[in-house]
Amino acid sequence: MNVLFEDVIQSINFDQHEILKDIIKLHSPDGFELDPTFNKGGFYKAGIPVPKYCYDIKPRDSRAEQADCRDLPLRPESVKSIIFDPPFLACGGVKGKMHRHYSSFDSIQDLSEMYTASLLELSRVLENQGILVFKCQDFVHGRQQFFLHVHVYNMAIEAGFCPIDLFVKLNKTMMISHNFTTQHFARKMHSYFWVFRKPGRRKR
Repeated sequence: MNVLFEDVIQSINFDQHEILKDIIKLHSPDGFELDPTFNKGGFYKAGIPVPKYCYDIKPRDSRAEQADCRDLPLRPESVKSIIFDPPFLACGGVKGKMHRHYSSFDSIQDLSEMYTASLLELSRVLENQGILVFKCQDFVHGRQQFFLHVHVYNMAIEAGFCPIDLFVKLNKTMMISHNFTTQHFARKMHSYFWVFRKPGRRKR
């Protein structure tokens, strides 16, 4: 049987909605049941259904209820699939365009602590064999590379998840700070969608 190249689901795409559709097709055919960092609901376009449970620590959309992703009002093992898109920057005292668009942490330690606590809580509410999709992006902090997707992988493993897939979303444009003068590293033009599975037997 001949398969056309364009019919094959690929690991890279410029359109995050196409990536999410591919993830749903491969790993979560019923869509996503929980979004604990809903923000403005930007994922839910192009035919992607809004999850049953939508939360945000500071809701900016009427479809989301107030809740911290580290302490969700859900029973243990009560959802089949989760999409998680937390802030990914640690800007310290510098609050530029990226902070205004996506929020940020004061330090890498704060980021790591929040991610670790969130993964444990998401594991608690996710049923065995359930799917967690974790969006993240690498960044530069204090003139040092911080390969966040590697840290997310390690933290997820520590929390008991199994990695099963990885998608890369490519950017066509970039935000540049007004005080940008000297470049020390390649500009990050991509983000990641990790796909993890919680192991164990499903409940009958």
